[in-house]
Amino acid sequence: MNPAMRRKILLTAALVGLALRGLYAWRQYARVYVPIDGYEILACGLLERGELSLEPGKPTSVREPGYPIMIAGLYAAAGGRHAWVVLVAQILMSLAIAAMLASMGMDLFGADVGAAAFCAYMLYPQSIYYCASTFRDTLAAFVFAAAVWAVSRAGRLSAWPAVGWALASGAASGVLAVTSTAGALGLVPACAAALLWMGRRRLLAPYFIPILVFAGAWTVRNWGVHGGLILGSTSGGGEIYQAMIIEPDDLGTPRQSEILAHDAFWIETARLPEAERNSALIRRTLELVRERPLLYARRVCVRVVKMWRLWPYRRSYDEPYRGILLASLLSDGWMVPVGLFGFFRLRKRWNSAPAAPFSVLGLTVVYGLLHSVIRYRFPAMAFVILSAVATLEALLRRSPAA
Repeated sequence: MNPAMRRKILLTAALVGLALRGLYAWRQYARVYVPIDGYEILACGLLERGELSLEPGKPTSVREPGYPIMIAGLYAAAGGRHAWVVLVAQILMSLAIAAMLASMGMDLFGADVGAAAFCAYMLYPQSIYYCASTFRDTLAAFVFAAAVWAVSRAGRLSAWPAVGWALASGAASGVLAVTSTAGALGLVPACAAALLWMGRRRLLAPYFIPILVFAGAWTVRNWGVHGGLILGSTSGGGEIYQAMIIEPDDLGTPRQSEILAHDAFWIETARLPEAERNSALIRRTLELVRERPLLYARRVCVRVVKMWRLWPYRRSYDEPYRGILLASLLSDGWMVPVGLFGFFRLRKRWNSAPAAPFSVLGLTVVYGLLHSVIRYRFPAMAFVILSAVATLEALLRRSPAA
C-alpha cells in the first residue's frame, strides 16, 4: 500500500472511530449520567471535601484512587460535574492506544500491519463501549498499553533515551498500580521480565522507581486511614472469596446474591470495618484453597477459559443480547484465537517487544488465580488485536492465492 493511501485510511478510521465513540457516549450517558461502582462518587468527595470517601468524614479504600483522581481533576478543569469531559478524555485515550498499536505494529511487522491494527482498534466494539462509561477500563487500558509500548522502546534504545523510556513505562505502570491492582500484578513482572529478556537489566531501577513512588504513596495513605497494610483496595478480599465459594456460572446472576445471603462467614464479616473484613475474607479464601486444592485448581482453569471466552454470558446488559453476541463474534470471535495463536506463530518477531505477549500472559495468570470476568482482559486486548492482524497478514502473504 502506498503511503498516501495509508494516510487516507488512517484518517478515515480515526474519524469514524471517534464519531462512533462520541455518538455512543452521547446516546448512553450525556442525557442520564449514572455513576458506576462508586468511582464518580469518590471523585466528587475528592473535589468537594478533599477526601476519598463515599460518605463525608469516612475515608475509604474500597476502590483504588487512580480513576477517581482523574475524574476529579477533569471536573476541576471543566468547572463542575460534567459527564462530557470524562467521556472526551476517554475517547482521546482510546485514540492514543490505537496510535501506540500503530507505532509498535510498524516497528515489528511493517507499515501496513501497523495501519491495520490502528483501524481494528478504532472499530473494536469493546473499546467504543468502555469509552462511554464511568468504568475505569479505558484508563487502565491506556496506561497498560503505554507501559508496554514505552518499555519496548526502552529495550531498543541505548544510553539516556532508554532510561527516559524506562521511567515513562514505570510511571504508566505506577498509575496502573493505583488504578487496578490486579492489572499491575500482571503487568509489572511482565515488563521487568521483558527488560531482562532483552538484556537491559540496568533499566530495571528506573523502571521500578516510579512504581514504588505511586504504590508507596497509596500504601502509606491506607496505613494512616486503617492502621494496617493494604496494598490495593479493600474490595479484593470479597471478590476472591465469592469466586471461590460460588460456581462460575452463578457469578453475576441472582443465584450469587442468594448464596451470599445464606453464607454465615460472609454475613459475619459484614459487621467488621472494611480493612478488617478484607483481611478476614482473604484469610478465609486461602484456608479454603488449602482445604480444597482440587476445587481451586478447577476454579483456576475455568477462570482462564472464561477470561478468553469469545462471547459474553446471557446476562442483563444495556443493549439487546443478540446485538452484543453478534458484535462479539465479529470481533473477539476471530481476534482472540488468531491473536493468541499469533504470539506463538510470530514469536521471533515478538522477541523484539516481549512485553506484549508477557503482559497478556501475566494478566491471564493473575486473574486466573484470583477471579476473572471477560472485561478484565480488556487492557490486554490491544496487543491481542495487533497480534491477530499481524498473524492474518502473515498467513495471507503465504497463501497460494495471495
